Amino acid sequence: MDTPGTAADILTPMLILLVIIAFAGLLALAFWLEKSRREDRKRLLDRLGFEEVLPPSSAFLQRAGQLYRRRPQQKFELQALFEKRTPRAVYYYFSLVETSQNDKSWLGSKAIGVVSPDLNLPRLHIAGRSPGGMGEAVEQFAQWALPQNAARAPDRVSKRPGSSAQPRWKNRFVVMDLAAFPEINSRLKVMVDEDDQVAARNYLTRERLERLAWLASARDQGKIECGGDCIILERTVNADNPATEEDLQALLDDAGKAWTALV
Repeated sequence: MDTPGTAADILTPMLILLVIIAFAGLLALAFWLEKSRREDRKRLLDRLGFEEVLPPSSAFLQRAGQLYRRRPQQKFELQALFEKRTPRAVYYYFSLVETSQNDKSWLGSKAIGVVSPDLNLPRLHIAGRSPGGMGEAVEQFAQWALPQNAARAPDRVSKRPGSSAQPRWKNRFVVMDLAAFPEINSRLKVMVDEDDQVAARNYLTRERLERLAWLASARDQGKIECGGDCIILERTVNADNPATEEDLQALLDDAGKAWTALV
């Protein structure tokens, strides 16, 4: 003869069911919030003249991967890509994910890429200096991290006009000596691929460097990764993604200033 179930026997499956329902609800909420965020971002970018690229361009992925890669085994994936075309350059807003580790790392959340046939740049990392406090510690870390963890990729191949070949670099960086420009040296740190040092010294004139000094300003502080026909400007202050049209317009304007300075 069956005995009546205890209260615990009855409550246990009910609790399990409630946990499952709560978990499903949280997943649905997370999905809805992410969908809403993407729709808001698309509307914002539409207002600024960007169009979504579907599927994301493999050519831009190759360029961005070359500039962000620090280790040979690193792999990247474009989760989203929007472009704005102008007569002499294409501007890109992108979400780049490093997929070579168990935990995905999001890159480019505060960045604008610029690709232009007018550019043929040496491989450079240009950052505004942050005098005092944490800024100096960050700079010292960057000086250590870039050369030591950089990829041992094949040598750069020259980019010929009309050629589809993309430049490649060893991505082993050295600090560029700006002692001849002390007022610029106090505001900018420039690192160059070791094989591009002569090209960098010839290309980075005083005038060009002066046009990049705004990278050290408190409001616009940023850094530039560039090489070949591509520039990526990334904001290093205000950790949140550009949340308003004004924020994104300012980032877009600064990318234009970087392109103008380096062209």
